[in-house]
Amino acid sequence: MNDEKPETPSAPSRFRGSGQPDRADRRRARAGERVETCEPGASAGDLAQRLRRTTGCEVSGEKVDGLDPAGVTRLMADFEPDLIIQGASLLSPWALPECETAPALGIVAAGFALQVSAQLPVVMTVMRAHKDLGLSCPVINCSFPDLTHPILKCCGLAPTAGIGNVAMIARRLEEVRPEPQRGRLRVIAHHAHVTPVLTGKSPATELPPPLAYENGRRLGKEQIYLQPGLAPGRQFNDLTAVTAIPLITGLLDASASVDTHAPGVLGLPGGYPLRIRGGTIELDLPGGISREEAVDFNNVSARADGVERIEKDGTLIYTEEAKRYASPWCAELAEPLAPRDLEARFQVLQSFYQSCLRSSARYPVL
Repeated sequence: MNDEKPETPSAPSRFRGSGQPDRADRRRARAGERVETCEPGASAGDLAQRLRRTTGCEVSGEKVDGLDPAGVTRLMADFEPDLIIQGASLLSPWALPECETAPALGIVAAGFALQVSAQLPVVMTVMRAHKDLGLSCPVINCSFPDLTHPILKCCGLAPTAGIGNVAMIARRLEEVRPEPQRGRLRVIAHHAHVTPVLTGKSPATELPPPLAYENGRRLGKEQIYLQPGLAPGRQFNDLTAVTAIPLITGLLDASASVDTHAPGVLGLPGGYPLRIRGGTIELDLPGGISREEAVDFNNVSARADGVERIEKDGTLIYTEEAKRYASPWCAELAEPLAPRDLEARFQVLQSFYQSCLRSSARYPVL
């Protein structure tokens, strides 16, 4: 999830070693000597300088409109990437919560799926360029992968995996549970679980707790929602970044053997435990849990984000509860959303957000 200012159009930046890339360059990339990333709303030069200082690598930046298919395709063709990490969105996930007005928080309560029009367009552009160029490199998408990936899968454009979310939950359980047992912790969870688990507060909704198994034993609710919890906010982004490291390592280093968690893997909804061997991802589900059962669980959990279902053509249908929460403030945000209508829906979301900013002094802070 990104912290860009919502008024700023998405503008992915490209970072690479100087000069034209060659095979030797691409081999060095696997050792971390070349970096490609995306950060909309930031100066390409500033971000390149920041990465240069923190990695010790030679890094350069190039800015491009993340909604311009030709520009994104040209950038990716020139770079010849070994791995693409897409982190751009059109509106920060924290924009509406930080407004703290009744309308903004009403849409937040309806579910994060009502903001998917801000999360999906740039990754869709990236995946179309990836497909058109015939690239085989993996793509990690940071922008709401629990929902954007199954929608993109319907369009034949699913990224390889996402980051954060289920991986953050697994990391939290590994670090704070009292008397953890030695062995593999396997967690099946959705984006909707992140805030309840990280804050240690069991949700008041019908959202079931994550499926978490350690040494074949399922953890109870009291072992998942633990205090003291973390304060919600942009600092969650730091946890997202940390949990991405094993996934990136496994996808770039063919000799690595990695057991981790990731959302949106293989275009599936929600997140899962997985195993990476030879750069190939496989689900690593708890014993006795089938792939179908795991997917069904995440589809049920997605209702807490406002998702009723995804049609075969990628059209997103919202729950009745999401419609009810949205109705007093912006009912249009909970109407069915087809991929072809993303631009128009984002305009609605952007206008709503701008109205929240303008009226913040007229509404009480909840």
